[in-house]
Amino acid sequence: MWLTKVDHIQLTYPVEVEEKIVEFYTKILLLPEIEKPLSLRANRGKWYVLDNMQLHISREQVKRTSSKQHVCFVVTNLNQFKEYLLAYQIEIVPDKQPLKGCERFYIFDPAGNRLEIAKFTEV
Repeated sequence: MWLTKVDHIQLTYPVEVEEKIVEFYTKILLLPEIEKPLSLRANRGKWYVLDNMQLHISREQVKRTSSKQHVCFVVTNLNQFKEYLLAYQIEIVPDKQPLKGCERFYIFDPAGNRLEIAKFTEV
């Protein structure tokens, strides 16, 4: 089996509801907030943690075809999994916003949902 766990889920929201969505996740659901990496703070939004999963919420004028919403799957060998996917003619979308300690790429499922495939090199 290639996939080992779900690392995080990202949800997006339009700017008009930013205060309400932060209040919902922080004050109503009482999710513990965690600090976002410095390189991603300009994107606004908040990151939360629950058990061993994270929920990332980010401001975005939501368009289904270009949404940042995704599920991140962690793999043990990124290159081998990429080759496995290519054998099924699945398009690999390179990472355009690299993160320290993480190698990743994206794919889309048949419905157009974006999936992040990641290998973490640092803890």
